[in-house]
Amino acid sequence: GRIDRVDRLPDGTYEVTDYKTGGYWPTDFAGTFQGGRLLQHALYALAATELLRPGDPRARVSRSCYYLPTARGQGERVVCPPAGRDQIAAVLGQLFDIAATGAFLHAPDKSDCKWCEFGPACGPKRHGRAAAKLANPANQVLDAYRRLGRHA
Repeated sequence: GRIDRVDRLPDGTYEVTDYKTGGYWPTDFAGTFQGGRLLQHALYALAATELLRPGDPRARVSRSCYYLPTARGQGERVVCPPAGRDQIAAVLGQLFDIAATGAFLHAPDKSDCKWCEFGPACGPKRHGRAAAKLANPANQVLDAYRRLGRHA
């Protein structure tokens, strides 16, 4: 990805904006990380800070947002809560832990699959099977997935 826009705000901090062409559903942008589904704003804020520092040693991104300028996006502008480096590192660490285990679970939430064309390949009752696996504490290989889901 690329950072679409960086603005200097009146207080001297910066805002990072990512343009989106899709539709706007408020639930898709609720919270800071959406259990690992929403990361771009946080990663772009970190990257922008590092890129701006050579010209502005005190550079700080105080705000990140998604802007959906199309008719489908209803012209919405979603400002995301700021995320600290430790929070971002925790989310990324859990994503890496999931990849390292090789345990790739079907989405337990049907809405995560709303645009996927490959549902039939996952078989019937896939969301229920995934939820049951997550609910079983003996399934320790899914611990990183469970922790990731706690990052609202």
